[in-house]
Amino acid sequence: MYDAALYEQPRYVDPKFPIVFHEDYMNETRLGVYANWHMGMELLRCRSGNGAILTGAETVDFGEGDLICIGSNAVHLLRLGAASECVYDCLIVEPSYLEEHGLALASARFPLVLRDDELTEAFDGLREAFRRGDEYVKPVAIARILLLFALLSRHRLPAPRDASKRDERRGRQVALVAMKYMREHVSETVRLDELSRHVGMSKFYFCRQFQAHTGITPVQHMNMLKCDRARRLMLDDGMNVSEAARCVGFQNLSYFSKLYKAYMGKLPSRER
Repeated sequence: MYDAALYEQPRYVDPKFPIVFHEDYMNETRLGVYANWHMGMELLRCRSGNGAILTGAETVDFGEGDLICIGSNAVHLLRLGAASECVYDCLIVEPSYLEEHGLALASARFPLVLRDDELTEAFDGLREAFRRGDEYVKPVAIARILLLFALLSRHRLPAPRDASKRDERRGRQVALVAMKYMREHVSETVRLDELSRHVGMSKFYFCRQFQAHTGITPVQHMNMLKCDRARRLMLDDGMNVSEAARCVGFQNLSYFSKLYKAYMGKLPSRER
């Protein structure tokens, strides 16, 4: 799985062309993408397999041919579906870049999953431009991106009512604060009582809000963080399994190995 970053700002090769485009995947050893958020608007084009996207309190399944729309600053999470693998293209564009070209979409809302022939053609044309990689890739990509988001604007949803928008913003902020706290204390044992006090909510209401906005429970997110940190300690720092387990707060090696396999798809010894 991806590094479980709270805020994943893409790295743009050219700051004047703040675009990221790449192919990605989920499979039986990479079961999904952690809850994360960024300023850029993100479009995913499922090329094969299936999965589910969760953002806000909404979860929608998607499959081959679908376009997934993730708004600016939206906390989102991907999961593998029933297929053994899901391959998709990922496009991230900074809203300020679109606004410079007359497309003010930073606060826009769209259906999570779309199927539209014109959108598909524009997205596939963009993919082909990047695949060719010739001297015309940038001007062609700019034209395709502007066309893509102009067509996407037709699917813009009405703004939510003030009360609904306020509740959504509050729930999202709770999830972000809790994820940041868990990341900062990944080597410790963080209990639900401690987390709920940190965000100023009852334990029950906090758990409900967190799961609504991330798709997983606080305990599951903490375990994902621990397993991901242990993986990087083993692969990047050369630690053995027991050393990595202790560094993320596990004294029982057998329990850690069982948990690691459940979240990462393989035993930690296979990472080594």
